[in-house]
Amino acid sequence: MTTITIELPDDVAQSARQAGFLSSQTLASVVRELVRERAGRKLRDAIDAFDADPVPADELTPQDIQLAIDAARRH
Repeated sequence: MTTITIELPDDVAQSARQAGFLSSQTLASVVRELVRERAGRKLRDAIDAFDADPVPADELTPQDIQLAIDAARRH
């Protein structure tokens, strides 16, 4: 388990506390969802970039395919 300290303006912290947003479970859930959303955006961006300049399948080399797989795994 990792401990993280954040600084929030007092009014934001008070509102978040009252709404129950500052519990470890809620914050973990929010962060997980943000990570998923960002990964999804990166994947959509990569697909859009590929669609904008596709390489014909008969021109793909095994190295091209491996590079695409490696790039997808990094994101």
